[in-house]
Amino acid sequence: MSLLRSKSLRRKAPRERDSDELEEILPNRPVKQVYVFTQVVRDDSSVPVPRSLGSDISQCQPTQRHTWPTSHKERKPGTFQFSEAPTLTRTPWELDRHRARPQSQRSRHGTATRRLPAHVFEQLPTEIYTCILAHLDAAHQKDSVVFVDSRQRDLRNLCLVSKRWAMVAMVSLYGDLWLPSPAAGSKRMISLARTKSPLELLLRTLTDAPDLAFLVRRMHATSLYDSAHGFRNPSAPMSQTLEQVIERCTELESLSGCTVASQTVRIGYYAKPLQRPRLREHVWLIHSRSSSILNSSGLMDCHNNWQWLETLVLAHGAVSEDEVGIGAVAAIIARLWSLKHLSVSGFSRDEFHDGTLISLPPLQSLRLERLPGVTCDGLEQLRNSRAAQGLRKLTLVDLNLHSLRTMQVLFANLPQLRRFRLQQDDSPALLAGTSHTSKRALLASQTLQYLHWDCLHPGVAIDVLAKSVAGGNLPSLQAIKAPSDYDGKLQALCRPIEHHAISADDLAHLAAEDEKSYSRSLRLSRLQAQRRVRESRAQPAFNVVIENQDEQSQETHVIGSFLGDMQSKIEYLLEPDVRDSDCALASWPDVATSRRMDGGELNVPLSVLF
Repeated sequence: MSLLRSKSLRRKAPRERDSDELEEILPNRPVKQVYVFTQVVRDDSSVPVPRSLGSDISQCQPTQRHTWPTSHKERKPGTFQFSEAPTLTRTPWELDRHRARPQSQRSRHGTATRRLPAHVFEQLPTEIYTCILAHLDAAHQKDSVVFVDSRQRDLRNLCLVSKRWAMVAMVSLYGDLWLPSPAAGSKRMISLARTKSPLELLLRTLTDAPDLAFLVRRMHATSLYDSAHGFRNPSAPMSQTLEQVIERCTELESLSGCTVASQTVRIGYYAKPLQRPRLREHVWLIHSRSSSILNSSGLMDCHNNWQWLETLVLAHGAVSEDEVGIGAVAAIIARLWSLKHLSVSGFSRDEFHDGTLISLPPLQSLRLERLPGVTCDGLEQLRNSRAAQGLRKLTLVDLNLHSLRTMQVLFANLPQLRRFRLQQDDSPALLAGTSHTSKRALLASQTLQYLHWDCLHPGVAIDVLAKSVAGGNLPSLQAIKAPSDYDGKLQALCRPIEHHAISADDLAHLAAEDEKSYSRSLRLSRLQAQRRVRESRAQPAFNVVIENQDEQSQETHVIGSFLGDMQSKIEYLLEPDVRDSDCALASWPDVATSRRMDGGELNVPLSVLF
């Protein structure tokens, strides 16, 4: 070949070896042999085997590479003989996959349903169980009405499902504990001993199982106590049994539905809640007919144990000359380090005045009701107190504030104010020489979102408020509740309200109330708002004229107007704070009174007061 003449190519070309060199096999070098493995699927002599394939297999395959054992017996076609029967062993991951695979089961309708194994539910996190229980509580509650019987029954059934469910359901069952009804135990036929009442059985359970008593956080005693008549079963020692139940619950945070007057019970009743260090809310209901329990020696210092108390309600039955003690209210408030929500009502001038108001600690919610010692000057000085910087909710009820300048100062100097509610008979007035059309008379707040304005006797304040809303001085305002908006000035600045039908009884009630001068009735306010909507529809907004080809008018349709502003983001509200109440603003009797409604218990929290 001509290419091999080159020395470089000849050096790269493979060297030709002799025949003797090819036959020589080194003793330490293994010989690479080609093996062809075949599997006989069918041993039938009638199937021809290619000659070339058979010759290659016989030459290259070693003699002891058969897949069947050698036997002296002749094998039958299509059969095999093994020394041991082959078995299949599943791997660990195949076993786990088989265990986690859901089993299908046929239902009544013939559709296949899958059931998860039990270990799947045991490994679920606690948050999922808590979310399920939250939906269960929501299903048993509708518009502040709690269906206690069905809720307790479902939680008890969940405790019987499994140990995992019992651990979570017990927390919800005893964490929000509704005390049983005061039904007294009946006498047995054979024995003269009386069976224990449900409350006594609960006391025995909490005594025998302290871990269950440790779970109690909120206790509702609406089934035991009526604020108008006291304990519903006076023959039974309900008060003493309730004291023992409270004593067992060391982690109690709130007790609702059982607000007993201070002079009707002994000091031992209040000693039990005073020993609960984790109490979050408490109500002092004080009457002026007898000496107050606040004058008891050593009881003032017991408030030092309430380091977690956040909500305190001080309610005096009526303003009179009988005092609970000068400085008693200020001393109580000063001992509560974690106080956030405070409601004070019915105290005299010496017990709560402007100086007490200025000395209040930092608060988030404040309600002042029927306090003759609080004046407009004291409220204006509130801006310089510690409570002004974090105050979000402010409610002023029956303080007889005569100056609109007080509202201007509060709106401008409370940087965190979100809700403001005012209810009194007389409307605040402007200062002498100030016109309601001037900018100095307007109300301005950058953070106010909710406004409740209810002045029974109309005045210039409603005009100032309407101009402030229209001028954009309240940019964050989202809702207005104004039952005394007789002319609809605030209603015209909000979104149009929903149209409701007016019955014959409503028309009769509206005609009877119109004859009176003024009355604070939420039903009357709603009827007057619906009447203003119908009157606005009677006024034409625009006309629709239908003409023919000759431009002659054939039909004319008048489209009525509406009351409100479609572009406004403010909602006009006329709903009560408490369900089925005729008062727009919630008061202390609404919270203290326990009522059964629609087969459930009306649960009104203390937060509606703020």
